[in-house]
Amino acid sequence: MLYRTDSLSPVPSLSFILFHMRVFFDCIIIVALHIYFNQTKPFEFLTWELGYIFNPKYYGNGYATEACRRILQYGFEVLKVHRVIAMCNPENNSSWELLERLLMRREGHHMKKAFFHKNNEGQPIWHDAYQYAILAEEWISKGQ
Repeated sequence: MLYRTDSLSPVPSLSFILFHMRVFFDCIIIVALHIYFNQTKPFEFLTWELGYIFNPKYYGNGYATEACRRILQYGFEVLKVHRVIAMCNPENNSSWELLERLLMRREGHHMKKAFFHKNNEGQPIWHDAYQYAILAEEWISKGQ
């Protein structure tokens, strides 16, 4: 039997929310995803960044779309966020397709934006990034 629980967990800073979704198979708990929603500086701009890590075993079930949509709704309706941004690797089709399902628009392609590992010679292995965004008025006008 499959069960699902959701929780919004604020941490000491009011500018950061971590969302967990646990999937229950009988008595076994499996964490399916982690989502972070973090306010960026300057705080006066009311811009937050959406990010996520998903367990590949649960791809294709709609969990990511549902959870991210709820986070955006909470941001725009409760926190009165002005703008939400998200970054993803252009090679990760599932990630940018998720952002487009959330009706976010691609604003840029950043070349060699970040690295997470180095090669055997100690040189960074650079990765590109797409940047996506959505404004509060876009969210509302699209009937989300």
